[in-house]
Amino acid sequence: KPLEKPLVLPETKEPFVIMLAGINGAGKTTSIGKLAKYFQAHGKSVLLAAGDTFRAAAREQLQAWGERNNVTVISQTTGDSAAVCFDAVQAAKARGIDIVLADTAGRLPTQLHLMEEIKKVKRVLQKAMPDAPHEIIVVLDANI
Repeated sequence: KPLEKPLVLPETKEPFVIMLAGINGAGKTTSIGKLAKYFQAHGKSVLLAAGDTFRAAAREQLQAWGERNNVTVISQTTGDSAAVCFDAVQAAKARGIDIVLADTAGRLPTQLHLMEEIKKVKRVLQKAMPDAPHEIIVVLDANI
């Protein structure tokens, strides 16, 4: 299967940043909750970035996943997605966190303003850490 590859986390002192992207309703936020639990079960510390500042209740949904998994969630009541993700990486570096899972708003390729936003998130993450995001996961359907 040409597009399959294992997710190998390097042994470094820097956080490993994973950004999740996909269309509306695919299950990005739910996938983040599941990934947080998975990484914790494998001895990794996790921090969540509530980068979906577009959808109503997205922040609250991620907060619920954070509480279930006893994981800190970095969020802002208002603001842009890139700033939230930047703050999360900075917090992870300061706290010695292993993995940052960055949520983003659902988007279709026809929503040009949201396509520009996700480019900005990636650019700003690279300001926080030059090689971030280390992995971008596109969620197609979290139900399967």
